[in-house]
Amino acid sequence: MSPDLATIAHPSFVDIPGQQPAVSLPLQAGSCHRDHDVAIIDPFTGRERDMLCTIEVAFPLPASQRGLHMSRMEDALHEVATPLSLDGYAKALAEACARLQGSPSCRVRVEGRLERTLLTPVSKRPTHQFLRVWAEASVGERSGTRIGMSAPFFNACPCAQRHAMREFADALDKRRLPLDILGLAPLQSHTNRGDLRIETAGVTFADLASILGAASPSPTELLKGEDEHALVKAAQARGMFVEDIVREAALQALLLLRGKVPPATPLLIAAHAEESVHVHHLFADITTTVGELQRQLQDRPIDYNNVILPLPPPGTR
Repeated sequence: MSPDLATIAHPSFVDIPGQQPAVSLPLQAGSCHRDHDVAIIDPFTGRERDMLCTIEVAFPLPASQRGLHMSRMEDALHEVATPLSLDGYAKALAEACARLQGSPSCRVRVEGRLERTLLTPVSKRPTHQFLRVWAEASVGERSGTRIGMSAPFFNACPCAQRHAMREFADALDKRRLPLDILGLAPLQSHTNRGDLRIETAGVTFADLASILGAASPSPTELLKGEDEHALVKAAQARGMFVEDIVREAALQALLLLRGKVPPATPLLIAAHAEESVHVHHLFADITTTVGELQRQLQDRPIDYNNVILPLPPPGTR
């Protein structure tokens, strides 16, 4: 595009992003992203901490505007006073970006890695869980803020366990030993490691951690032998598919969120697992609202008979 030299002295001559584009089409979004150190309030300790975050800023572009003013977003990054909660920071940054960009709307997503200190289940020693946390804020016609979290999980496949139960039940029956011995310890199966994530609005990161923790066992760093045994036993005692984990997380979310947030509150839950004995990997997800989830589950009893390994009736194989 050749510049109009007649306007060379005018400020608009060097305001390239503000120029009329050669092809006058509106864009749903123009965006940029970068890594940035942010001082946040730790959602679990309440203390200030630095977190390296990936920040994405997006605006709609009218047909009359060629591009975004990137320097103005940099100005906004350094204008927002911290420390703030992660969602508070996302909202403040979206407001500053929209104002400095002169845009009627703006969407900001801030995502980082958070280390959470927990106690191991048996030895009660401090250990560390590594979480991905994010907040997404929009200002303009559709204003609002969502937060999300993902945590690693591991699960035991129920298929191999059923075959192990048949093998052990046959051996016990031949020795005329009671089959309830099978209930003393879970039987062998392969385990998979994956990632479970949830995103919603109107709640705290502690709420999200509670939902994820109730849905499936999660790896942590330091574990003594007795802690490892407790976690492995918990996973093996309840063989679950990735699909089961997403459904269980949805149930736990409903139990915690109903009556606490409006029925129209959006809810996204997704999981993927890397199979240990197969070449393929697995994914499952659900996108719904709290109200819709309650309607779907209110007339359907929760039946774990096919999830927790049932013992065969006495005297049967």
